Amino acid sequence: MSLAGLLHASRLFLRVAGRLPAGHLLYLARRMADEKPHRFAGATRINSFFPPHPSPAFDRFCDAVVARGRVPYSTYFAVTARCPCRCSHCSHGGRRRAELDTAGALGLVAQIKALGTCTLGLTGGEPLLRADLEELVTAAGPEMATLLFTTGHRLDTARARRLAQAGLGCVTVGLESSDPAIHDATRRVAGSFDQARRAVVACQEAGVY
Repeated sequence: MSLAGLLHASRLFLRVAGRLPAGHLLYLARRMADEKPHRFAGATRINSFFPPHPSPAFDRFCDAVVARGRVPYSTYFAVTARCPCRCSHCSHGGRRRAELDTAGALGLVAQIKALGTCTLGLTGGEPLLRADLEELVTAAGPEMATLLFTTGHRLDTARARRLAQAGLGCVTVGLESSDPAIHDATRRVAGSFDQARRAVVACQEAGVY
């Protein structure tokens, strides 16, 4: 862990020391040895799967730990089976294209939130194909930190900003290889590597983690 990471981790421990049992703090300290805590947009980040601190999602996580509650720490919701890519390894490939409408999807998000989940991953298919994705993100927050898993399909700066305004916590853009030819061959879509690269740039411009 770098010196900067150690400082961020120390501040985090001081803030939660009075809330978590000693055993949990020791476990967290051991886990942090392999992490690189850092600051982004005024919050401490441990990794993309951990709620940022401070945030209601982080508080919810601490509350569950203190209460020793049996709750799902993270839940992943495949919001669509549609996708412009045809990756042979896709876990969602070949599935039925039917999907929940907006009301149904919002209802499922509400059920997930009611379980006590503090991190919600939005997957697919390609989640960006849903025009109501921002609604789902808004419905999840602020008690759940949201992660978007995407190929980067048509993710421009304007859409990234809308998602950020809705409360999206993190975007993960998939890359199959650092070689554009291998990436495109795996995705079976010409130009998909450049599209993913542009999506990363769009997120940077929009201030999305």
